[in-house]
Amino acid sequence: MSSLAKLEVELPVITSYVNANVTAIPKEHLSLGRRVYANAWVDVYSEDFPAQYNKFVATIDSALEVGAISADEAAVSKGAGFAYALAGYIAAETFIAGLNALGEEDDITWANYIKALESKPHPLPFTNGVDFTEGKRWGIDQLVLTQRVFITKEVMPDAEADYDGFIRLTKSAERHDVRKELETIDMPTLIISSKQDYLTPIEDQYYLAERMPNADHITIENAGHASMYERL
Repeated sequence: MSSLAKLEVELPVITSYVNANVTAIPKEHLSLGRRVYANAWVDVYSEDFPAQYNKFVATIDSALEVGAISADEAAVSKGAGFAYALAGYIAAETFIAGLNALGEEDDITWANYIKALESKPHPLPFTNGVDFTEGKRWGIDQLVLTQRVFITKEVMPDAEADYDGFIRLTKSAERHDVRKELETIDMPTLIISSKQDYLTPIEDQYYLAERMPNADHITIENAGHASMYERL
């Protein structure tokens, strides 16, 4: 998007969902005249979206009530950071679907978990679900095409605040350092690493496991960042 702006290209663009996030692009490079279309995982215009969204919001509110997240984090999850919070929510629902598919007599092991996931298709919120039966590895099997629109202050008075807030949230992923607090996290924790994960390097997982007093650590061989699809 920045390159197109520098070249003063105003032609319509079809791009990846990464560029649907306008907060990743300097404001001076955003063009109101250029039509930008991006693929997206969730169709916010589907008939069941309102009900699914209400359930998502209830989950965020529950996390706030038990102190798992702060009020600011809850607000961002339902506002400027919705896309990222929703991705985590769907990932968690996928994991829970596998656990729920385990039989009452099954031990909770990786092998039994994978067998349970492969036993039947699993519906998931906001998507068509996943289907790992009969050797298939079908995740989200369709995308929607969205047109990026620009919300002005006349339409949404808090638009500028949301933009700046999300910029701070994104930068906090690099700047927010809780390493000194790891030794105080004493709840049972399972750290799952992938040997070839270069987005979340395994060295960082070793660091966590060594400092969290009640953590177990397992490593998935021959897998990268998307191990749930690469090794199922």
